[in-house]
Amino acid sequence: MGGSSLSTNQDNNENSSDFEVAARDLPSRYLVQPEDVLFAKEFLVTPVGYHSPGLQRLLNVMRGGRLIGKYVLVVLEPHKKWALGQLSGVRGQAVTLVEGVEYTHWLDAERDVFLRRWHELTGKELSSDIASEFLPKTNTTK
Repeated sequence: MGGSSLSTNQDNNENSSDFEVAARDLPSRYLVQPEDVLFAKEFLVTPVGYHSPGLQRLLNVMRGGRLIGKYVLVVLEPHKKWALGQLSGVRGQAVTLVEGVEYTHWLDAERDVFLRRWHELTGKELSSDIASEFLPKTNTTK
């Protein structure tokens, strides 16, 4: 209907444009690269607020993907206390709290989740000279 210039593809690749074919052949996700350590440092310095396009791309990767086991923050007391949790990957199922990991400073909590997600995505810890000054100092253990 109407004057749409878009064609529909009814299970027939003959109608696919070259762009659509090329897009299907691209990797489905951006992968974290060694040079992204610069964006990691940017996040650790300023976890909240405006982020550069490179950092935003990295955060999109960290926040997307599989839900099972993903680290999240759970509010224990609004604006006062948070706990580290992990998602089950099943909608409606409760978040599992990571025993002994609580925060009293929101930005420290955000930084810790970032560092944990970085490790899960790369298999590596951020070098201590980059991360040490930003590591949460307010975690409490039960």
